[in-house]
Amino acid sequence: SMEARGIIVSKIEALKHDAVLKFETLKTTVQSFKVNALDKINTSKEEVLKKMETLKREVVATMNSLKKNALLKMEELKVNALEKVSELKVKAANLTRRVKTLGKAFVAEAMNRTVLYRQRAYGLVMEAYNITRRVKTIGKALVTVAMNRTV
Repeated sequence: SMEARGIIVSKIEALKHDAVLKFETLKTTVQSFKVNALDKINTSKEEVLKKMETLKREVVATMNSLKKNALLKMEELKVNALEKVSELKVKAANLTRRVKTLGKAFVAEAMNRTVLYRQRAYGLVMEAYNITRRVKTIGKALVTVAMNRTV
């Protein structure tokens, strides 16, 4: 029975040894999984950081492009506004000239009418004067005729 006991003890020792080997192998496998997982996590982190950096650069480039486009558009609008203001100034100057010309025409017409009215008034005054002269002449003639009759 000592012999059986020795066989059992050696079998237990063999199983124990086998279990320790399997446990060590399992530990090594778990450790390699951990290392692989850490590598993958680190690689993923690096890839994510690279992608984020790339996206950041693209966003900055897009923003700069949008800023440039906005500035160009603003400049274009400013130029258009200045052109419109210039056009309006020219139109205003033309209108001012027309108004001045019309004003001068109205003044000239008013002056012509005034001259016509003065000429008419002068004509009426002359006519009245002539009439009074004729009346005086006729009166003198009548007085002369009347005096000749009394003589």
